[in-house]
Amino acid sequence: MAQTVKTKGSEFSPDWRFQEPVDWRDTDIDEATLKQWFNYMLLGRHIDYRFQVLNRQGRAPFIISCAGHEAAQIGVSWPLKPKYDWLAPYYRDVVLCMRMGMTPVDLMLAVLAKPADPASGGKQTPGHFSDSRLNITSGGSPVAAQMVRGAGVAYALKVDGTDKVLMTCYGEGAGSEGDAHEAFNFASVYKLPEIFVCENNGFAISTPFSKEYAIEHVAQRAAGLRKQAAAAARTRPARQARRAANGGR
Repeated sequence: MAQTVKTKGSEFSPDWRFQEPVDWRDTDIDEATLKQWFNYMLLGRHIDYRFQVLNRQGRAPFIISCAGHEAAQIGVSWPLKPKYDWLAPYYRDVVLCMRMGMTPVDLMLAVLAKPADPASGGKQTPGHFSDSRLNITSGGSPVAAQMVRGAGVAYALKVDGTDKVLMTCYGEGAGSEGDAHEAFNFASVYKLPEIFVCENNGFAISTPFSKEYAIEHVAQRAAGLRKQAAAAARTRPARQARRAANGGR
C-alpha cells in the first residue's frame, strides 16, 4: 500500500516578493541616469508614434506598438552590458533593443521592409528584433517561441563558463503558452544565467489577465520553480523621470 511521507525541514521555500513603488531619491540612481532613461523613453514613444503614422499612410503595412512599456524596458535593461550580455526580446521591446545598441534607423528599416534591415533584410514582420553584432537573438512569430531559444542560449553561456547573462522578455499572454513553462523549467533545472521579464500590461491582445492566471502576480509562478522573483507595483516611472529631467519639478 502506498504511504504518504511527510518530510521535516524541507529545503523548498517559495521566494518571491512584491515591490512597492519607491521614490528615486531614496535609491542610488542619480539625476543624470534618470535623464538618460527619460531620453530612451521619449525616443521610444516618438518612434512608436512614427510607426503608427507610417502605417496609417499605407507605407508600413504592419506595426506593433511599444507604447506604455518604455519605462519598464529601460529600467530592467539598464544593468545589462550592451554587446556583452544577451537578449531574447519580444515584439514590443523597442526601448530595450535600443538600450542594447539598436538605432532608430535599424527599427525603421524593419518597419519599411528595407534590404538593409539588420534583423532579416526586410523579410520578417516588424517586431522580430535581432542583431548578431549586439547579441540580440532572432525572434519568431509564434507567441513565446523566443523563450525556448533564450533558454538554449543561456545554457550555452553556462557551458562556456562566462559571467554573461541572457534576459528573456515576454508578455503575460506568452506566459500561458507551453513554450514558456518549458523554458522556465529548463532554466530552473540547469540553473541557467537567465533573467525572465514579464511585461504585464493586463491584456493578451483582448484576453484579460484574470482569464489567463489563477494567481494575483505573474512572479508567484516562480515559487514552484525554486526561482527568485519580484513583482513590481504599477506606478508612474515616466513621471518621476520627467521630474528629474526638469530639475525635480
